[in-house]
Amino acid sequence: MEFLDKLIAAIGTADTSDKPKPTLVATSPAPTRSTFDIAIEKVLREEGGYANNVRDPGGETKYGISKRAHPHLDIKNLTVDAAKKIYYDQYWLPTGAKVDHISPFLAAVLFDTAVNMGVPTAIKLLQRAVHVKEDAKFGPITMEAVEQNEDSVAERIIVTGK
Repeated sequence: MEFLDKLIAAIGTADTSDKPKPTLVATSPAPTRSTFDIAIEKVLREEGGYANNVRDPGGETKYGISKRAHPHLDIKNLTVDAAKKIYYDQYWLPTGAKVDHISPFLAAVLFDTAVNMGVPTAIKLLQRAVHVKEDAKFGPITMEAVEQNEDSVAERIIVTGK
């Protein structure tokens, strides 16, 4: 659980209210939150709710999901669960899910990079970090390189681009 504590400390939590939290008596262990659960909480908090700014090239947007990228969706009525599914399928599975077993922190950073810069760019940055061909394809060569490198090196390059 140490990595989750570090990740939560690094990105914060969604609850920013000053209200006192109720004390609960647990009769069973609390459910474990996955790396995706923590990372998506940060993304949704940063992306915000519905917007339809004519100056935004993405057009109508909700929870960071744009009409431009998803012309078939009713963006205004998009639910949080539907947005999470899009993020999971289109951003988490091709990036963070692949490295979560190696480094949950790297998984969260890679996912966030994919959300903000696109999946191909996130993978290329990771490939640069582990010194393999930057082809934007997360295949066995990239996986082997990630497994053989210290994740702190990859994390530094993903975060800073250096």
